[in-house]
Amino acid sequence: MGKSKTPRKPIAGKRTGKKRSDFHWTDPTGEIWDSRFEYIFYAAARAANIDLRRCTEDHTFSYLLPIRGGICAGCEGTDVGQRRTYTPDFYYPAKDTGGQDCRAYIETKGYLRAKERALLRAYYNAHPDTILSVVLQRNYRVTKPNKSGDGSVVAWFNRFLPNVRVSIWNGSIEYKLFTGVPNTSVGRSTVKRSATKKSTKLRA
Repeated sequence: MGKSKTPRKPIAGKRTGKKRSDFHWTDPTGEIWDSRFEYIFYAAARAANIDLRRCTEDHTFSYLLPIRGGICAGCEGTDVGQRRTYTPDFYYPAKDTGGQDCRAYIETKGYLRAKERALLRAYYNAHPDTILSVVLQRNYRVTKPNKSGDGSVVAWFNRFLPNVRVSIWNGSIEYKLFTGVPNTSVGRSTVKRSATKKSTKLRA
């Protein structure tokens, strides 16, 4: 006989998104989250006595998304872009390398499409010193393997957003994420398991 599977512990709350692509999750208190994964991570951090807090409009960053081939109608310059904003999922009080109080941010993601990666890259180029960690549900392939890496999303982060710490969610909290130092101080993100050949849309 094969090994019996241990039933998964149900996640408190319910999905309340109205459309198939809407993953909003409502917890038992009635608070609404962007996804079940976002709520799971927050609940795990709070259970581990980590002072994780949800971001608000006060934690919004502004940046320019470059427009390829764009031309300014006023001066005919080619260095043009679209004004965009980005608000991370969470922040927590931390200390920077000089011992000063600072805010460090965490973003939780099930799957980063090419458009989302472009936005995140533009934000990073505008705010390279922001202390940001990204927690992914799994590692997956976003490009073909090349000299720069194995084509995984983690390799993409290491190449284009080297100061961002990346963690693959395994059900427990990685305390290295909750420090007020950039990724260059703790080493680049590494994941032992290889990326899957075909990425699938995750139901957070």
